[in-house]
This record gives sequence, structure tokens and C-alpha cells, in this order.
Amino acid sequence: MHADLWMVWLLIKKDKEWGFINSKGKYYINPQFVDTEDFYEGLAAVKKGKEWGFVDGKGTWIINPQYEKVRSFNNGRAMVMKNGEWGWINKSGTYVINPQFPNAYPFVKVD
Repeated sequence: MHADLWMVWLLIKKDKEWGFINSKGKYYINPQFVDTEDFYEGLAAVKKGKEWGFVDGKGTWIINPQYEKVRSFNNGRAMVMKNGEWGWINKSGTYVINPQFPNAYPFVKVD
């Protein structure tokens, strides 16, 4: 499991829904998601119904579910698919690159 160092939470599935628990088994975010990814940069990608969005460590929606597919945040940006095309958003959900690419890969640092 890859998680931010300050968040040591585990994904848990109960009755076909995903949530998060701490190392003592206490729920931090009750199971309620169809699918989920680990926390990166303080946000977790989660799927509610057929759409993906992002929640914080309390389970509060920071970016409402509205995307077909997503990738976790990296360097303050996340890849998101809308209407079959990939773009990138920042942590407030604002597009930094509008969806326009049928195929895309995460940014990488080139030395």
C-alpha cells in the first residue's frame, strides 16, 4: 500500500463497499465507495456510483464525483477523464489542462 507518510490507513472492503481504517481497526471513512485508491497528497480518489471524485482524510468531498476515470494526485495535479478524453486538474478541481487527449500518461520529471 502506498500512502502519504502521515496517513497510515488501510483500505477495507465490507459488503461490496470500500472505506478506510487505521492500524487499530477503527473506521476513519466508513465503507461507502464502489472503488477507491490510496491517499496521495492528502486526497484519495474514490468512486461513487459510476463516477470518480476525491475526498480528504475525513471523507469530505473535495472534488465531487464527475469523472469517468482518474489517477491519483502527483505534484499537485491529477489526470482525469471526462467524455472519453484525459486532462489534468489541480487540488481544487480546476482544470490546468482541459480534457482533450484520447491517451495520456502522468507527468514525469526530466533531468
